[in-house]
Amino acid sequence: MLFPILRKFTKKIINPETDSNFRELYKGSAIALIVKLAGLLLGYIFSLIIAKLYGSSVLGNFLIGITILNFLVMISTFGMDTAIVAFVSKAKALSDFTGVKKILAGTLKIVIPIAFSLYILAYIFINHFRFYFGQLNENAITVTNILLITLVPLAVFKIISNFYRGLKKILIYSIFNYLLTYLFTLSILLVVINIFPFSESLLAIIYSAAILLAFFTGVFILFYELRNYGGNSFNSTTSIREIPKYSFPILISDLLKNGRNWMVLLLVGYLMTEKEVGVLGIALKLTFAPSLMINAVNSIAMPKFSEQFSLNDIEKLKRTLAESARVIFWTSFPLLVGIFFFSGLILKFLGKDFQVDMILIFILMVGVFFEVISGSSAYFLQMVGKQKINTLFLFISNIVLLILLLVLIPLYGITGAVVAVTISFIIYSISL
Repeated sequence: MLFPILRKFTKKIINPETDSNFRELYKGSAIALIVKLAGLLLGYIFSLIIAKLYGSSVLGNFLIGITILNFLVMISTFGMDTAIVAFVSKAKALSDFTGVKKILAGTLKIVIPIAFSLYILAYIFINHFRFYFGQLNENAITVTNILLITLVPLAVFKIISNFYRGLKKILIYSIFNYLLTYLFTLSILLVVINIFPFSESLLAIIYSAAILLAFFTGVFILFYELRNYGGNSFNSTTSIREIPKYSFPILISDLLKNGRNWMVLLLVGYLMTEKEVGVLGIALKLTFAPSLMINAVNSIAMPKFSEQFSLNDIEKLKRTLAESARVIFWTSFPLLVGIFFFSGLILKFLGKDFQVDMILIFILMVGVFFEVISGSSAYFLQMVGKQKINTLFLFISNIVLLILLLVLIPLYGITGAVVAVTISFIIYSISL
């Protein structure tokens, strides 16, 4: 009884008549999904350890620091972590192997000075002007200061990991992007907490050390990879000047897209307390788990979109878009159902600090469902040079989100934040 059902469901995901193009899509998606699941599991274990042993306030301060770090990393990369996927996959498809190296070197020459400048500015604003932190405690400031030390290496590491995605080396990309930092974090944490007394500063130091270890690992492997891409630089058709022009709309899109969750957490932290930040952070991480299917499929779909577009293979491009959307839907739907039935059990395990009304989980899931049915549309637009359209849709949905947050959080607390997030997701997904 069970196996016929599984076979039918598998056929929904995998068409047995697919060609090598789609087999590559399935294989890359599966690799990214498995590694991302492992990284997600380690991330949940890390959050569970902190939440269970040290409480929601400690987790809240840590999440505030991580949010600010990730925000500054996103600005530092200037959208080039996504643009490099398009440019590298295009150069490789055209056999412009010298261009592959030029793209990486040119991107890093832009990203590193931006990241270093942002670190200095962030340090001044946080410690001298008390920007945002005037309403928070000293522990949040200390944690953030420690984490920001990793700003430059983390920005470079983001570029390196996405360089591998452009090469369609999805296993290396997935390990770098999803797994490595949490693997190092948990390894260090399990050793250190048995030696030193716990403090929020120690937690930040552990996470920062993990980022640095991941960075040095990435650089070491990259040196070996680049030996495969030689040749005469005069034969390259790649123009480095095109990359910032291409990447700027992507930067705005990334800021708007990732800024949704960051905006929610920062405003909840500012208008409420660190405890509510910790509770909401766990709820968002739990209900947005289906987005890992979207990211997994698009890990390989994005370079394929760019490659097929650069080769003007429009028919194959259309089929790849349709196939990726189908895989996303049929792999995400069971996960949505599972979250609906088991989220209460997970939250109960965390303790009384993390109890959330199940209606809030359901509301968030509605927003996630709309994201799932939009498939790869946003990523497709970014890879075929239509990133400005995606940016416009994100801008509209985020303006709505900001207005709703400012109105609903003072009136309804976390409930208001959840409703605001869901409405903005629906608006954006329908627009695509």
